[in-house]
Amino acid sequence: MRRALIVLSLGMVLSGGCTSPLSAGSSPATKPMPIPVTTPLPQQLAGTAWQVVALPGFSLAPGTALSLSSLTLRFEAPARASGNSGVNRFGAEAIADASRLRFASPISTRMAGPPEMMALESEFLARLQAVVAWKIDGNRLRLSDAASGDLIVLERAN
Repeated sequence: MRRALIVLSLGMVLSGGCTSPLSAGSSPATKPMPIPVTTPLPQQLAGTAWQVVALPGFSLAPGTALSLSSLTLRFEAPARASGNSGVNRFGAEAIADASRLRFASPISTRMAGPPEMMALESEFLARLQAVVAWKIDGNRLRLSDAASGDLIVLERAN
């Protein structure tokens, strides 16, 4: 009998420290709201594929075998972007209107590559995160930020 009381008491003490999936002090009313359905991409972007031709202000080391053409970007309906960042593949939500663009919730594979290629990939992905505007100029897509202008210049691949 005494043993049963000890086990019962120990069980009550231990279960008192358990919490529900909500963190202590939170309630169902404070859970984040679901992300709303995104607006489809503008017609000029949806279903297009691009290849990087310039990262203004970034230069490849002289004599390197690297090429910007390994960096790609594809816009997929209704509001997705994906591509090759050099070594890895990436994807993101593409939120755009007639002139503004931003990439949200990015994902990427995690393969390693040569240091120079990883540096190029890192630069490209950082620039994608900084994009706030887009403009198609002939056969080129210009992605820019609010301050310095063009971050990435791409050429139509399809």
